[in-house]
Amino acid sequence: MKLYIKQKAFSFADRFSIYDASGNPKYWAEGELFTMAKRLHVYDEAGEEVVTVKQELWNWLPTYAVYYKGKQFATIRSRFSLRPRYEIEGPGWLVEGNFMGLDYTISSDSRQIATINKKWMSWGDSYEVDIDDPIDELPVLSVVLGIDAAVASSGK
Repeated sequence: MKLYIKQKAFSFADRFSIYDASGNPKYWAEGELFTMAKRLHVYDEAGEEVVTVKQELWNWLPTYAVYYKGKQFATIRSRFSLRPRYEIEGPGWLVEGNFMGLDYTISSDSRQIATINKKWMSWGDSYEVDIDDPIDELPVLSVVLGIDAAVASSGK
């Protein structure tokens, strides 16, 4: 299944619209203004908060906690390497990207969970997310948004 994430350009706070493969709105996300730690809230079509991504301060490399269904699901930690590399503590996922950090694969052991491709020539960030198992939809979405925040924090 595919999701398309589009970041709103020229916005003070991070804002994303998330669509299904048919172009129907599925979720939307909004960051908080005026907080020391970056926070992003994801809402479903009914306006219910389904995911929260919070930056953990006082870490050398960007680190984000992901809350799914009200409980901490994962911690996204940037790993020191020549290529963008993120470890997803909790579910044990590993995220590896190309040398510019624009395309990612999320995997667990030998199982591919999702592929993420950043789209060029758009205002704001835009991603195509191909998820292997629909049950992973919200967890994958939360990780992609957390990685977007981590990449933005690291200035890459």
